[in-house]
Formats: sequence, C-alpha cells, structure tokens
Amino acid sequence: MKAMIGHAIREFDLIKMVSNPFEALEVGSPSGGEDDVAARDKRKSLPGAVIDAMKGKLQGELRLIWGLLDGTGCRLSEVSGLRIEDVRKP
Repeated sequence: MKAMIGHAIREFDLIKMVSNPFEALEVGSPSGGEDDVAARDKRKSLPGAVIDAMKGKLQGELRLIWGLLDGTGCRLSEVSGLRIEDVRKP
C-alpha cells in the first residue's frame, strides 16, 4: 500500500498537497528470525490422517471445496463464495 500510494502521489503531482498515510508503516523483513514467522506458519495444521479421511469421505461440491482449501490455504468463506466466473484455468 505504501508504495502504491506513494507512486500515485508522485504520478499525480500531489507531493505538497497530500501525505502518504502508510509512510511510517514498517513491514518486517523475512530475515528468518523467530519474530518474523508468517501467520500461516504459526497456525497448527491438521494431522495428515484427518486430511486423508476428509478426502475419502467427501463427495461432489464439498470434495471440490475441500481440495481448494487443502491446496491453497484459503479460508472457507473465500472458497465457498466463489462463482464460476471467478475461476479460470491457467
């Protein structure tokens, strides 16, 4: 956000009129330190046995949703709210 807003301020020549509210925002660097661990790496993942059991029992749309959740790390609300138009083949 900081870079995007900064670019827009420079592009539209607003340097003296507008300040970037994200200018003082510091983002930790991935230095590998214990404090810089990403949120996804802090969470406890499901045991492999649970994942395998879910894959074996689900059918139809629920199986597709589970596959997206397992493969992408998305939240349930992100996957269950998708429309056909939102998904494209690479």
